[in-house]
Amino acid sequence: VGNDEYFPSMDSPEGGHLALMIDTSGSVSLGEMESFVSTINTLVERFSFDKVTIIYCSHLITAVRTFEDGEEVEVEKQTSGGTLFYPPFELIERGGSDKFGDIDKPTVAIYFTDGEADVRHLEPEKSYIGCDEDDNLLEPDYPVLWATTDVDPMNPKGWAEEYFTPVPWG
Repeated sequence: VGNDEYFPSMDSPEGGHLALMIDTSGSVSLGEMESFVSTINTLVERFSFDKVTIIYCSHLITAVRTFEDGEEVEVEKQTSGGTLFYPPFELIERGGSDKFGDIDKPTVAIYFTDGEADVRHLEPEKSYIGCDEDDNLLEPDYPVLWATTDVDPMNPKGWAEEYFTPVPWG
């Protein structure tokens, strides 16, 4: 503090609902997926959440798994496809769906991805959250952390600048 340096606390928050969104698109390598799983295991072991929900998504949601406090969190392989970031946020905003069951709003969400997409909505007029004038999904009302292995979704550089708009939140 004396040097104006502030670091996050290592104290463990208790309770809450953690939503983990996992990019299962074809551009995510096996090594990246293994890194996601390792990080998820560390998070779940280190912090005590009342509930953990994993949402698997490529260009569409392929599965949702919810684990209550005390249950072992397991990550499973899913089918791949293209990449769209907005479907998990829309699913949470709707409170779930008939296919995937009810989903409570999380205390915090972490999106594990290679970053090769953005939050533009394909059908902004149908968004549950709403979209800005550039068709980007509006910021959800819970904190979001982008855990990326390649492209920074908030500041795409190089080849990614041609394809992706910066994610305006998270």
